[in-house]
Amino acid sequence: MATLKRQRTTIKTAYTRIKSYVESIAAITLSIVTHLDKRRAKLEHYWAEYNDVQFLESLDEATHSSKIVIETFRRGVLCVIR
Repeated sequence: MATLKRQRTTIKTAYTRIKSYVESIAAITLSIVTHLDKRRAKLEHYWAEYNDVQFLESLDEATHSSKIVIETFRRGVLCVIR
């Protein structure tokens, strides 16, 4: 269980790094678009990993709340990237 919580924390940290990068963009250039595409792919990869971790964890209320937070976070970042 502790390993799963560490994995979930690692995924959330990765989401935060991507969010910080996206929020720091001042102007869109071709290079930025390329980086955003890569980060969008990473977000989808992290989302799949997060779902795997969630599946393996018990569905207690704290875990459920965490999933709602990370899903909302993911959607917000994806909207900004698009």
